[in-house]
Amino acid sequence: GVAELMGLVANSVANLAYRLGLAEQNLGRDRRSNRQKHAVRQAIDFMQDHLEEQIGVVDVARAVSLSPHHFTDMFTAHTGLTPNEFLTNLRIERAKEYLAQHRMSPSDVCLALGYSSSYFWRLFKRKTGLTPARFASQAHAQSTQRVSVQPEVGRP
Repeated sequence: GVAELMGLVANSVANLAYRLGLAEQNLGRDRRSNRQKHAVRQAIDFMQDHLEEQIGVVDVARAVSLSPHHFTDMFTAHTGLTPNEFLTNLRIERAKEYLAQHRMSPSDVCLALGYSSSYFWRLFKRKTGLTPARFASQAHAQSTQRVSVQPEVGRP
């Protein structure tokens, strides 16, 4: 239930942090790595800043002034994920945030992140084990449990 939901979110965040940590370790090996490290950081920043837009590898590569092929090879070597996989993971995390904290409907989340409904539902379930609607209902149930109203003692 609730613990399972929080575990899923924590595991996803920990996995991304671990991969970013691996990228940091792999990037510090030589001078060329410093340039690559900077490009990977710029690429991740660009992805995060443009999650709601229809961006792809070509757009991210252009943002860091690299060819799509060279960028994909470099990014994958440093993060362990292709740029598309990394971008998908970021979008799923953003979708979780929208569903849980902003209480957006699953169809509004699809629109916000540029996915078709059927594709988003399949992708979300494959990545999280839950449909977006089920995730949202569990997140909302959890937040209501945390915000239980306590009667004031001593007030009439």
